Amino acid sequence: MLAAESVLLRRDQTVYVDRGSEPGGGTGPALRRLEAELLGRGHVVSAQLHEVLASLDSEELAAAHIRTVGLVDDLLGSDRTHTPLFRRFPRTVPRDTEALYVDRVFAYLLQQPDHPCVLCGEARTVLPVSPCAHLVCRLCWDGSDYAGCPLCHRRIDADDPFLRPVRAVGAAKAAVPGPLRLLRLGTALAADATSAVDALLARRTPLSPQDRYDLVTLLPLTPAGRGLLPEDIPVRETKALVLGALVREAPPGLPLRDLLTERLTTATDVLRLLAVIGGGDAGLVTPSRFTNVPRSLRRDLLSVLDGLPTPFLVEDVLRNPTAWKRA
Repeated sequence: MLAAESVLLRRDQTVYVDRGSEPGGGTGPALRRLEAELLGRGHVVSAQLHEVLASLDSEELAAAHIRTVGLVDDLLGSDRTHTPLFRRFPRTVPRDTEALYVDRVFAYLLQQPDHPCVLCGEARTVLPVSPCAHLVCRLCWDGSDYAGCPLCHRRIDADDPFLRPVRAVGAAKAAVPGPLRLLRLGTALAADATSAVDALLARRTPLSPQDRYDLVTLLPLTPAGRGLLPEDIPVRETKALVLGALVREAPPGLPLRDLLTERLTTATDVLRLLAVIGGGDAGLVTPSRFTNVPRSLRRDLLSVLDGLPTPFLVEDVLRNPTAWKRA
């Protein structure tokens, strides 16, 4: 449930708090402290959410505080330490970013091992950095300020010689706050999840990795998670993702065989489903790892294939011969 709330917070800025029994009970310093912490994280509560928080007693407000701030921290990536590309940013920034970009592309395309630097012409200063192995001139790029490769911006190993020790330059300036996000009170978690899932299922382009995660996370809270799918799911990869989730955790009473027979209309649909069950790519772009499926599911999928017109079945199988052999 907490994962679903985190998804809806990111997508819709909704927070789910049950109304308390003490109107005005949380309007003291505890509520102001919660609002201050959220404000420091770039979020402000709506009037309706403030009213509900104010109705909580001290213990309920403390629980809501921990839950809400924790969700916002997860949204902002609290489990990761952010290191800017320029380690002393914003005190040190390139004066001419356009020239920096040109140098970066020029070195990326033309820098060769055992040759002088293409930017300054100095020999013996062009060395690869770890782990990306791009060739970087130690004279043209100041390793004392970079935290990543100047060419691809990938993080560099901390013990790489390119990263010289950084001289202490005092305390960092306070960050300038950006636009605030308004946190709304969510009143119906299942209804909000259903709206989000319906929008994802109706999308006519393949989902991004983030959207695929959101879909699978919210699915159990929705009618689609009980097998009540919309009449049309335009993208076949999305359909395979949903069917794969239903196969892995079929709700009680779901006529799985009938559902698969109705929704799997081509042999490639079956192959996509097998890829999803194995944790692979529903788009079949990258080679998938196929796992053994239960005997009952194998019978159901063979029944689906047997019911397809033979010419179309053969043509479909021949489109992905290697994947079918591995499956």
